[in-house]
Parts: sequence; structure tokens; C-alpha cells
Amino acid sequence: KGIETKTIAISWRDKLLAIITNPTIAYILLNLGMLGIFFELSNPGSILPGVVGGICLILAFFAFQSLPINLAGLLLILLALLLFILEVKVPSHGALTIGGVISMLIGSFMLINSPSPYMRISVLVILVTVLTVAFFFIFAVGLGLKAQRRKPTTGDKGLFGEIGLTRSRI
Repeated sequence: KGIETKTIAISWRDKLLAIITNPTIAYILLNLGMLGIFFELSNPGSILPGVVGGICLILAFFAFQSLPINLAGLLLILLALLLFILEVKVPSHGALTIGGVISMLIGSFMLINSPSPYMRISVLVILVTVLTVAFFFIFAVGLGLKAQRRKPTTGDKGLFGEIGLTRSRI
């Protein structure tokens, strides 16, 4: 009684940090970061995806330090990234992509360990994110398999079976 209250305004920095530490935003930042790193590793020298991916990953990890994170969920999502990268490097005909999608889906549901509904990641965001990543990698793997089956068009293998005209006697 009788004590004067003093209102302290929230600074722009604290407002920004409050937005970043929203579980759904942190999850989106994690996935954007993973995709940026994936694109940088797939196309070395493109620079922008790696920079944006690195910034998003650092912001996501910053947010995760103030959220109740399940380490197994985070590791499953990182395993999914590893499986997606290996799919590009190792011809598994989609098996690694399927494993990555399953790992990402299970890890996404396990990521936030809180009984409070406001501290969970939206199920709709999880499904849209996983389906988008799955569609992308299935599309990319499909194009890769199509390119592997295509007949070579350059070099001596590209000339095999073609009809040619010689300028001098063979």
C-alpha cells in the first residue's frame, strides 16, 4: 500500500527476442537454417544460403536455450539433415530421403517438451514443413535419378551408336 509503481517499457530488443523464442518461430528458424546449410553444401560457393542458414541456426539455438527442448527430438531433426545431405552424395534411390522425412517428423513432434499448449509447436506448421521438405527432396531425387538414366550427350560415350561423316579415309 502506498508504494508508487513504476512501469518499465519493453525495449525493441526484448520484443524481438520474445518473437524469436516462440516455439513455432524457433522451429521455423531451425528448418530454414538447415535448408540454407544444405543448399550451401550442395552448391558450394553460392554463399547466400550458407550465410542465411547460419544466422537462422544461431537464432534457433539461441531460442532453444530458453525453451524446454528435448535433446532426442533435436538430434532426430539434425539426423534428418544428415540423411538429406547423404541422399545427394550417395545413390540410395530415395531410401535416405524417406528415413530423413520420418526422422524429421518424429523429431519435430518430440522437440518441445512442455505440457503447456502455448509452448508447443503448431501441428499444422510441423506437417507443412515436413511435407514441403519431403516434396523438395523427392523432387530433387527424382530429377537426379532421371539425369542418371539419361543417355550421355558429350564425350566418346555420347558419340557411341551415332552416324558420322569422315573427312578422310579411315
